[in-house]
Amino acid sequence: MNGQKLLAYIKLILVIIIWSGVYHVGKYLVDGTDTFTLGFLRFLIATIVLLVIYFAKNGVKGAFTRPDNHWIVLWLIGLIGVFGYNIFFFGAESMISANDVAIFFAFTPCISIILGHFVLKQRIRPLAYVGIVIALLGTIGVITLTSQTTEHSCKISSSIIPWGSVLAILSAFAMASYNVLNKKAS
Repeated sequence: MNGQKLLAYIKLILVIIIWSGVYHVGKYLVDGTDTFTLGFLRFLIATIVLLVIYFAKNGVKGAFTRPDNHWIVLWLIGLIGVFGYNIFFFGAESMISANDVAIFFAFTPCISIILGHFVLKQRIRPLAYVGIVIALLGTIGVITLTSQTTEHSCKISSSIIPWGSVLAILSAFAMASYNVLNKKAS
């Protein structure tokens, strides 16, 4: 294995470690801060870091040379995939366990495939349909079985609608939309 490939695998492993920790860190953060503040701060920090990386690679001269028709897609990416995802994610974290949020979020690749089919006209292979159904049934099964055994699965127990679960599903849809819109923008 060459050095570049090894470095790419190390970066992927680090990203997975960081992403896996966000559920439990998010759970800790939502206990002391409101959802909108957390979403704003996460977006602000990410924007600053990405702008520094962008300008380091492209310089000030090559800044933001996108055609006008790409700005709508970029705004949608920011609104749905960044703002919407953070609001839904932290809202879900404030109501249900971090494990449940992570399980709902694990269905995001399947949602991305379905949205990609409708938005980007991507073909879905027959085995992918089988995988999507298995993933959906697995997600429903795990959430249903764990929600009955955990006492803190939803803080708003007087409500008929499991709002924490709804927000977790919306965060998965927001991230899937982000994936599809990014591909469209590319």
